[in-house]
Amino acid sequence: TGPCNVEGAACFAPQRGIVRLLADGSYDPDFAQDNRFVGGAQSLPLAVALQSDGRILVAGNFDNFRAGAFTGLVRLTPGGLPDPEFVTAPG
Repeated sequence: TGPCNVEGAACFAPQRGIVRLLADGSYDPDFAQDNRFVGGAQSLPLAVALQSDGRILVAGNFDNFRAGAFTGLVRLTPGGLPDPEFVTAPG
């Protein structure tokens, strides 16, 4: 099987983020490494969806992702970076 995306809190850090794991369970070094939701305990992803083009939609209770202002929804490129082509309406 191929790699999978994992969302939630890492047990070794007080930060929440998105990582991609390889089939053997190790971190995928080709996926962006600093994918963190910044904020308090309520800042966390609640849903992740893989699109057919390999981009990843992440929805949840957050205002900031990778030091950028994303409120509740962000789309990532297949490499794990915020997709600059995806724009959400304010509010």
